[in-house]
Amino acid sequence: MEIVILLSAAAVFSIYLFGDSIKKLQRPPPPRQKREEEEEEDRVVYFVPKVGKTGSSTLRQVFDDRGKFYGSSRMDDQAVASDIRRKCSGGGADASTTHYPFFSTEKIPYFWALADTIDRECLVNVIDSAWKFRRGSGGGRSSSSSAAAGGRHDNPKPVVQTTVRKSKLCLKTADANGGVGSNKNKKVKCRRLLQLRDPLAWVFSSFDFWCWHCQDNKRFCGNVVDAKCGPEHRQSGDHETLQSWARKFGNVFTRVLLFDEDDDDDGSRMLAGGFHGEHLSPDGWMYPDILKEDQQSRRRRVNEILRRVKEDGDCLVALEDPHRMSKIESCLGDPPGFYGEALNVTAGTAVNKRPKEKKDKMTKKLLDPNVTAELREILEPDILLYNALFPFLAKADDDDVNE
Repeated sequence: MEIVILLSAAAVFSIYLFGDSIKKLQRPPPPRQKREEEEEEDRVVYFVPKVGKTGSSTLRQVFDDRGKFYGSSRMDDQAVASDIRRKCSGGGADASTTHYPFFSTEKIPYFWALADTIDRECLVNVIDSAWKFRRGSGGGRSSSSSAAAGGRHDNPKPVVQTTVRKSKLCLKTADANGGVGSNKNKKVKCRRLLQLRDPLAWVFSSFDFWCWHCQDNKRFCGNVVDAKCGPEHRQSGDHETLQSWARKFGNVFTRVLLFDEDDDDDGSRMLAGGFHGEHLSPDGWMYPDILKEDQQSRRRRVNEILRRVKEDGDCLVALEDPHRMSKIESCLGDPPGFYGEALNVTAGTAVNKRPKEKKDKMTKKLLDPNVTAELREILEPDILLYNALFPFLAKADDDDVNE
């Protein structure tokens, strides 16, 4: 009888222990542990591809001010240089400067800018370093940011400027499909933050800047290639037109965002010939000829881009969107109103609508109905993509043209 009683007591005690274990498993983790888990899931570095004539110069200054506000380390910080050189050179003690991946600039030292020569392995290490030094060499939190950041906004995501080609390599490196050099097992993820612009406005601005006025060190006016741009060609009467320029170099956002099945890892094939590739050509893009595709193929490309953007978690905004800075705040984990209240970014830097009336004769030509209609036909791939990404801006754009 006593044995039975002892066994019963042991059984009851075992059941008690088992039940208590279940309760512990069901309890939510402690606040600190839960916060660490959430932060680990939210460890993201945004790569900002440099696409000319999209308002990127304004964003560069904004992100530099942001880095300074949060106490991020400068590109020329000794701790950053030591960390990245060690990682990108395989850990050798005598790491050479050839492995240093930054495009040096004194004007925006807090907005890291990667050189186009960086390889896949080094890029993965830069992603980790950008997260590590987002609060400075000590990884701490700057006193200036204490009042502005709090709760889920206490973990701002770093932003790094890169070329379009390397932004594609960023996603290929972090692709969930794995492969050599895959970043899928890394704790820090990589995404893209891209600012787009109305395709017609972009073509006009790029033509006016690179071709008509020969800016950017006369890249298209004979210094790199002779694309029939500049005063000499205007005098001889064979200067590029808006339409011919659009055929050669338009639809840039489709190429920047598209991952072609036959494309190289870093998008070289998709960007070949254009000003975002290694080999600039006066004939423009080399592959593929998007203008010869039918409507079904074009819409399929748009759907593929939308799917990829959603899966990768990219942050896409439009220059014409008056709320774009609020959307960037949401993507980067900044407090609502951060750019206006902390960095004094005004409404003027948030909106850049295509001018309706300007004395510049090229602007008047852009708004000529015949020229506009032809440009819309040439730029249809980018227009379809822009309208799909920002449908709330499509009607406003039509109203501007019709007025």
